Amino acid sequence: MTDEGLARSLSSNRASDLNLPEEWDTSFSKYAYKGAIVSTVTSGNTYTVTFGQGDMPQNAGLTYWFALNTLPVARTVKPYSPQPHVTPKLDPVPEPIKVVPKTFTPKTFTPEPPVSFKEKPLEKVTQPSLTLTKVTLPKDPTPEPLPKAPQVPTVHYHDYRLTTTPEIMKKVVNTDQDNLHDKTIAKYSTVIYPLIVDVFSSNRAKTTTLTFEDYLPAGYAFDKEKTQAENENYTLTFDEAKNFVTLTAKEALLQEVNQDLTKSYQLVAPKLYGSLQNDGATYSNSYKLLINKGTSNAYTVTSNVVTVRTPGDGKITSRITPQKRNENEDGVVINDTVVALGTTNHYRLTWDLDQYKGDTSSKETIARGFFFVDDYPEEVLDLVDKGTSITTLDGKAVSGITVKAYASLSEAPKDLQDKLAHAKISPKGAFQIFQPNDNQAFYDQYVKTGTSLNLLTKMTVKDRLYGQTKTYRNKAYQVDFGNGYKTNEVTNTLVSPTPKKQNLNKDKVDINGKPMVVGSQNYYTLSWDLDQYRGIKADKAQIAKGFYFVDDYPEEAVLPDDTAIQLTTSNGKAVIGVTVKNYTSLSEAPKPLQAAFEKRKIAPKGAFQVFVAEDPQAFYDSYVTKGQNITIVTPMTVREEMLNSGKSYDNVAYQVDFGQAYETNTVTNHVPKVNPHKTNTNKEGVSIDGKTVLPNTVNYYKIVLDYSQYKDLVVTEDTLSKGFYMVDDYPEEALSLNADGVQVMDKAGTLVKGISVKAYASLSEAPKVVQDAMAKRQFIPKGAIQVLSVDDPQAFYETYVKTGQTLVVTLPMTIKNELTKTGGKYENTAYQIDFGLAYVTETVVNNVPKLDPQKDVVIDLSQKENSLDGKEVALNQVFNYRLVGALIPGNRATPLIEYRFDDDYDESHDDYNGVYKAYTVVDVSLKDGTVLPKGTEVTKYTLQHVDTSKGTVTISFDKEFLEKLAEESEFQADVYLQMKRIASGEVENTVLHTVNGYTISSNTVKTTTPEPEPPTPNQPTPPQPPIPTQEPPVPTQEPPVPASVLPNTGESQSLLALVGGGLLLGLAYGLAKRKMEDN
Repeated sequence: MTDEGLARSLSSNRASDLNLPEEWDTSFSKYAYKGAIVSTVTSGNTYTVTFGQGDMPQNAGLTYWFALNTLPVARTVKPYSPQPHVTPKLDPVPEPIKVVPKTFTPKTFTPEPPVSFKEKPLEKVTQPSLTLTKVTLPKDPTPEPLPKAPQVPTVHYHDYRLTTTPEIMKKVVNTDQDNLHDKTIAKYSTVIYPLIVDVFSSNRAKTTTLTFEDYLPAGYAFDKEKTQAENENYTLTFDEAKNFVTLTAKEALLQEVNQDLTKSYQLVAPKLYGSLQNDGATYSNSYKLLINKGTSNAYTVTSNVVTVRTPGDGKITSRITPQKRNENEDGVVINDTVVALGTTNHYRLTWDLDQYKGDTSSKETIARGFFFVDDYPEEVLDLVDKGTSITTLDGKAVSGITVKAYASLSEAPKDLQDKLAHAKISPKGAFQIFQPNDNQAFYDQYVKTGTSLNLLTKMTVKDRLYGQTKTYRNKAYQVDFGNGYKTNEVTNTLVSPTPKKQNLNKDKVDINGKPMVVGSQNYYTLSWDLDQYRGIKADKAQIAKGFYFVDDYPEEAVLPDDTAIQLTTSNGKAVIGVTVKNYTSLSEAPKPLQAAFEKRKIAPKGAFQVFVAEDPQAFYDSYVTKGQNITIVTPMTVREEMLNSGKSYDNVAYQVDFGQAYETNTVTNHVPKVNPHKTNTNKEGVSIDGKTVLPNTVNYYKIVLDYSQYKDLVVTEDTLSKGFYMVDDYPEEALSLNADGVQVMDKAGTLVKGISVKAYASLSEAPKVVQDAMAKRQFIPKGAIQVLSVDDPQAFYETYVKTGQTLVVTLPMTIKNELTKTGGKYENTAYQIDFGLAYVTETVVNNVPKLDPQKDVVIDLSQKENSLDGKEVALNQVFNYRLVGALIPGNRATPLIEYRFDDDYDESHDDYNGVYKAYTVVDVSLKDGTVLPKGTEVTKYTLQHVDTSKGTVTISFDKEFLEKLAEESEFQADVYLQMKRIASGEVENTVLHTVNGYTISSNTVKTTTPEPEPPTPNQPTPPQPPIPTQEPPVPTQEPPVPASVLPNTGESQSLLALVGGGLLLGLAYGLAKRKMEDN
């Protein structure tokens, strides 16, 4: 950093001079700091850099090249928050500055004046002189030594030759030999530098060395092989690091140059071959000629500077910037925005050719070709048939260009593959190409004239991407003269809304999938998902398709309440411009909605509710492009018809935007099927439903309160406040309550607490909620009811209802024995009441037999059909009281444990000697399968107790025998008590019949015995034959079943009792017979 505030390099910083392994002059080099200038912005938001050249290079012809790579860095600056996109209001683009290039004017060459010289006169050379001395030769002469040779004189002379100083000039041409100086040609064009040397003068000095030195400009790719081949008379050396080439004349060439120095010589100009590697570059260059380097007559001269340019520097020529943008149908740019399914992308490609105006590229370069490649994302987009057009920027149609599409690079012609490879373009998949039919004609008409083109290609988002969100990128490539230039990348994102549906209760608790009681409200909450559309730029045709939200509600299950519908934005503001309509079928709906549904094969099940934007454009502007989500709350009440149906009902909705319908999740709820059960059991818990109930039986009614269908039920406070009840409509005429014995147990057998029990004479006395629930279902109890109520509904709900338990209520009730006088059936029905809704159990029916014992007077069993009731019985007549027991029906609820007759006979008129017989009146089945046919004597299964002093006799069936009776079997028996009328008068007799501890009186029989006539005097009384003792005959039609085949339970005790009874009977019978004989 200098005192003037300038930053400069104090020495050479070439990578080779710094011994770096790579060039630092790239944006990605880790050695970039070697040539970097670091600056800090202290204020303001404008950053200006000024470049200057402080001194000229020592070697003429070199140029300076500047590059600026900005890399803002900071240690503590927080990232900027993204700001909404603002379209800047730009000033009009100013007219380009007209630049008049300066014409290079070489300095006038002034040759040096010739040097004249005068030859110096030659010095005279003194010739040696000899003197002859004659002598007399001796006889034997002694020769003297030979004289030394005289010294050769040194002669000095000056030979003057002209030193040749030829002028040199550098040219720049293309392969067509067109002059390129101050011209523009395409990148990678072949550029030839002819090194022109003026004529070597005559009378010149000998040329000992001849060298051309040329520091080639950066970005000029020197073709060493070509240059060497074209310049065989020179030895070529090339320093690639410095881009420095040297041509040194070979000896053969030097000999040719020096062959005749007196004559002038024209040196054939060497040529340097290479190509220009950079766009937007200026290549200025000169060369140096060195003759007789290192000698006293050395001559060095530098050529003129030639300049050639490649287009795209942004100053002399505009930059090569092919462009790509995406537009909608209305021509609005939609780059980097979201798009909806069905959008047609209007990709506009700018084939940028204005920088080539005045181009002088060779035919060889032109032959490399021109084309435009669109590497479109075929996984997202489909090409629109006949969806391309080509015009100039002013709208004139362009012809002579063919548009083709290839599924992959491998399907393209080999020539095209090679050209793409040369341009370093590798399409990822399918691509579309715009290619001129004639490259030269295209060059002449559009390239050389700088006429840029506008390409349009339409592509539609694939329909199979329905429901997906996918980002797709599109990039194109302009290829001129075989050189590739990429456009900007256009990114769009296909968005698909994900509308949602929830079922909430009044407290906004999620009740999706939960049971719903009749009369409760479903607050269906629909999410109109618009936030992914934020920033969308849809065209008018798309917007005109409208915006809808359709709720296909189950009209058989719920009833909408249109007056309570709410539409709000995510920030709680009311939505305006949306109308709610109801349709019974799709054919009544708007046409765009029908089309959207038909496209997705959506068919509403029946009636549906539609939320429609009244003005699609206004709705789009207010909510869609701003990404404002909308929440719709539409309350619907569960219909009464669904009560206890157990049916599920589904609700699904659809969001329809831009003609596309998207389905929400399906919300399913079900109405619980509450099945309370009631059964009548005996003490052991065995069901006695439908069975005959004997006196003194306790009915243990079991009512199963069914909360199993309420599992996970969510209720509001007002619903819960209606409580939980059980109503038992018991037959008060037949049963007596036992409130102290009421129990409620859970499935684990644990006693449930917090239950109150109360009886009411009628429903009108019960709690109001019970009355309303029963009236709603038109349930009318017959009379008195017993009500169980939950003291704490919230605790009960949390513990038993919400967890889906079942509870068992036990209601003990004792049969009223008075009912046996008439007999008949009695019914019991219960009701489970939850949340103000009543559910009925089955009705349990039981029968009470009519206990109607009969008493009759007959002579004997054979004459049982001839009743003596109300008739005369002769004095001393032996007859039988027939005691007919009550008919005990089969299918009994409880076993028959007592069947007894108590006869208080008139011992003053009747004499009972203990003789009796018992018979079955109906067919009787035993548990072991034994059948006692009707009329079977069963005396041996009875016990008798007689008190003759009081005139009482008790005949009871043995308990063990009764235990052997099959409960499905009927049972009825009659007993014959043999009596003898011992006194005259009117005699009444009634028997008491006891069944299971309940005693009922029979009818009363009356007989009359007249006073005997006094005997006539003097007439002897004829002897009366003795009255034989009448024993009831044993029926002959069906022999009795032997006792040995009866059940063994209690057999020893039973037999002992029977034997004892037989002894008593036999003793009584013997005494009676003897008494009769004595008389």
